[in-house]
Amino acid sequence: MEPQAPAPQPAAMPQTNPYASPPQLGAMPAEQQPAATAPDPVTLSNENIYTEICTQIIKEQSRIIGASLAIEQAASVEGLTIDVTTLHCDITGNGSIVINDLIEKYRDFFGHAAVEVCREAAARFLANLPAEETPSLLKS
Repeated sequence: MEPQAPAPQPAAMPQTNPYASPPQLGAMPAEQQPAATAPDPVTLSNENIYTEICTQIIKEQSRIIGASLAIEQAASVEGLTIDVTTLHCDITGNGSIVINDLIEKYRDFFGHAAVEVCREAAARFLANLPAEETPSLLKS
């Protein structure tokens, strides 16, 4: 009698966690994914803060009075350039003065309520500016 070769053993099944989420199509296995790194906190310069404040003010005024009127008023502010598609602003010169001039344009045209709208639009950026560099019309 010839000796028989041992019967093939079934392949071992990998252990899986029955509570794990199913893999996403096209997802890489965890061991092949790049290591996650925390993003560096972004610190805006004062110039960028002024730019963001102007952009937010114009967007908020645009929401209330309409884009064409908000842009028309802002376009006459010296040192302020506006992208009419995105409402993103560029400032040349002293940002604090440009913002005050922008707020004055809206105030002269729409009254004191426009100043309050501007303050609300700029509020989240003001904590990043020293008090002495905060535009005077944005101070309460």
